[in-house]
Amino acid sequence: MAVAQDAAWVATGTIIARLNHEKYAVNSHRRHQLEMDIHHLSCNLRDQTGAAAVELRKKIAAAQSEIDRISEVGFNWKINSPYHSAIVVARNVLLAGGDE
Repeated sequence: MAVAQDAAWVATGTIIARLNHEKYAVNSHRRHQLEMDIHHLSCNLRDQTGAAAVELRKKIAAAQSEIDRISEVGFNWKINSPYHSAIVVARNVLLAGGDE
């Protein structure tokens, strides 16, 4: 990861992306909350049947739907890339490296 001012660049091994650091951080926090909600609801679902199970499944689906809806928040752009090991940003040039 490289950070400069309000931007961050990441290389994951599947994508290289430029992020709006502030927007992505807020979105990441919300996504984590939703993932934890899904985890807890799924644990509770094991002990439920009937209407209670249906209600929990609806809550899980709603949380997953919100995760899907906000998945791109904070990304300025992203491209497919196999690189993951290094990112260097110099003015308007981005260099990325990996095992490829």
